[in-house]
Amino acid sequence: MWFLKMFLILGVFVAVMGFAIMNLREHVTVQLYPGRGGTYDVQMVVALFVAYVGGMFTWFLVSLARDLKIRRETGRMKRQIRTLDQELTALRNLPLEDVKADVPE
Repeated sequence: MWFLKMFLILGVFVAVMGFAIMNLREHVTVQLYPGRGGTYDVQMVVALFVAYVGGMFTWFLVSLARDLKIRRETGRMKRQIRTLDQELTALRNLPLEDVKADVPE
């Protein structure tokens, strides 16, 4: 299975590199703040790379927020389980004063 995974990663890497090499001479105009001027003529590969990195950073922040939320919820549930276990242990240790033993004669 690891071989298939590595082969797939290699295929994606070769495809991305091929795309980048074929478009080295292509240029695009990038305007960072619409309506304010300031246009830049950059290579398309650079623009795509910056957009990719920006998307990955956004994905990282969203995933980090979700992970922190899940960790907080897990901690809350662990504390609740600990409290319930202590309560159950206390109930198990209560004396059985009112219980009559059903012993056959």
